[in-house]
Amino acid sequence: MSSDEVDKEIREHMAHKAQMAQSIVDFLREKEPEITFERAERILLDTIDVLQKASRRRVI
Repeated sequence: MSSDEVDKEIREHMAHKAQMAQSIVDFLREKEPEITFERAERILLDTIDVLQKASRRRVI
């Protein structure tokens, strides 16, 4: 795999991550229009805990 191909894959991966992050932010703002960073952080940390527990039992 050439350097250009690796760079392209990295850019695509980062763009995908940015889009996913924006989708999560949009979802949180839709559910709680006046959400604070601290509240969003708590929701996301709790979500990570739930996902970690679920992933130990089965594929998500």
